[in-house]
Amino acid sequence: MKPPAPLEREVKRAVLDFYAQVGVRVWNLDQGFRPGGKRHGTTRQSKGIADLYCTWSHGYAAWWVELKRPGGKQSPEQAEFQRSVEACGVGYVLGGVREVVAHYRGLRLLGNGSLAAPQAGASVPTGAETPPPPPEPPSGR
Repeated sequence: MKPPAPLEREVKRAVLDFYAQVGVRVWNLDQGFRPGGKRHGTTRQSKGIADLYCTWSHGYAAWWVELKRPGGKQSPEQAEFQRSVEACGVGYVLGGVREVVAHYRGLRLLGNGSLAAPQAGASVPTGAETPPPPPEPPSGR
């Protein structure tokens, strides 16, 4: 029998643990589900905004992450947010640990000081190759 898919909060914990190990700074924008009351099931965030905003000083990159458990679907508002940020050249990751790790490897392989993460549909290595060390930040001259 196949084990049940992890809950989104379990995916989130694994992603946050990975980012902590590799030195990615994370701003958690997920307010969770608020049960009961007049505003049952709502949050104060704009509909569609991604769960995490991430920065990585070694790659001079910033991107959004919309966490999904295996089989999870993106809402129309989340898809619109993704289109909007990618149109501005800002990276966006949709998925769980596998997608986050692949995106990070792509950033490591870019290693060219690019401000944007790999664009949607870009080829991002997902194999077991060892990426090169991150580039040194520019001196403050």
